Amino acid sequence: SKYPLDENIARTKEVVNIAHSVGVSVEGEIGAIGGEAVGEQAATAHAAQRELFTKVEEAIRFREETNLDAMAIAIGNVHGLYKGEPELDFDRLTKIRNSVDVPLVLHGGSGISDDDFRKAVSLGICKINFYTEMSNNAVDAARTYLQQNPGAISYPDLVKKAMLAAKETVKDRLRVFGSAKQCAADKSFCISCDEESCEIVDPRFQPDSKAVLYSDLVDRISKEVISQLNK
Repeated sequence: SKYPLDENIARTKEVVNIAHSVGVSVEGEIGAIGGEAVGEQAATAHAAQRELFTKVEEAIRFREETNLDAMAIAIGNVHGLYKGEPELDFDRLTKIRNSVDVPLVLHGGSGISDDDFRKAVSLGICKINFYTEMSNNAVDAARTYLQQNPGAISYPDLVKKAMLAAKETVKDRLRVFGSAKQCAADKSFCISCDEESCEIVDPRFQPDSKAVLYSDLVDRISKEVISQLNK
């Protein structure tokens, strides 16, 4: 989405053609969502720029010309930390929802109020990207642990404190988003289903599911893509 509209459409369309050849869905972004979620610049707060919000007519064209499967939009959301209070354009969200037929995605969720999250979901947001608050809470937990245990030298203990803080943040967001107690249909990426994972016991869980290494998955998909494109 950092590119001009025509180039964004062309690049996204190319990715969609490749991904769809092997049954992989594609999410694209239209409109500009500013801010940073990682790196040294992540601590710098940003404000949403209304002139860069997703335009309804561009969202329609983006969907029609790329045939993508999900659309991330800019309606006042910002990656990383917010400068001031987030003000989501719910009227714009409603118009986009009524104009395109794919799930809508909200990036830059940290800092948005619980009520605004619930309203966004009720108006058509189907997926929410939420990272900064989770990361911040994990870092705070690690920092507190080191302050309370200045002689600590165990990296696994430090990581565990951070992971537990991140997990609690995620569980809280799942409740707000209305996603608690829901799970993937087959959990094929889960090694186990217990308190060390998501704590969700789903009757659809397949006992014979196996963990998949990301590198192996990329290699497998790459070979399938090449095979399909050569036909």
